[in-house]
Amino acid sequence: MDAGYMSSREARHVLAAHGEMPKNFLSPQKAPQHLVLEKETAQGIRRIGIVFFPEFSPKALVQKKQERDIINAGKKLMESADLVIGISLWGEARDSSFLFLAAGAFDLILSSGPGGIFELKRLPDAPGIALLRPVDWGMAVPYADLLKWPARSGQEDAALAFQLNIEPLGDDVPDDPFMAALLGQMPGAAADFGQSLEETTAGEDFPPPGDDIFSPAQPVNNCR
Repeated sequence: MDAGYMSSREARHVLAAHGEMPKNFLSPQKAPQHLVLEKETAQGIRRIGIVFFPEFSPKALVQKKQERDIINAGKKLMESADLVIGISLWGEARDSSFLFLAAGAFDLILSSGPGGIFELKRLPDAPGIALLRPVDWGMAVPYADLLKWPARSGQEDAALAFQLNIEPLGDDVPDDPFMAALLGQMPGAAADFGQSLEETTAGEDFPPPGDDIFSPAQPVNNCR
């Protein structure tokens, strides 16, 4: 796994058990964070830029600044990265409304938090960006296969370069060694993973009762 994002509560469990976060794993801060991965591909070395969205603020003025900072971070990475991915904890409604603004700054946003599930969303007025939602049923991992690298010409629909897939995790699928090692030293903590966004919503009464919460830990090694 190349990188990941954990809620503040999840990160506390990991730090208590291991003393440090796994390499390239982050938790929410007040400002967006970013990193660049270099991956060997059939076309040679490719650079993948990742922007980790900050904690969502309920204050309108802070929200506007967060959006500007995220967009600026994405556009900066666009100058040198072959693919730019945003990882968000904000939920489908907020991510969907942000999607149009983020066009030109991101190729793909991995969206977690409450809302609709398991889809690769595109907007007619923002064809160059896509949003991937997770699943909340059973044991499965959704992912987007990267079929071609964005052309950066401004003419192609970058979302068409992605194909939505899902990998069921049945009993015949062996445990991932990385995740097994990460969770194995935290008995009882696994139930806490993905169960709370309260620290990322800054005191809001959110999510509404009955809504499911998705784990914000999203793998970024799913660009095949």
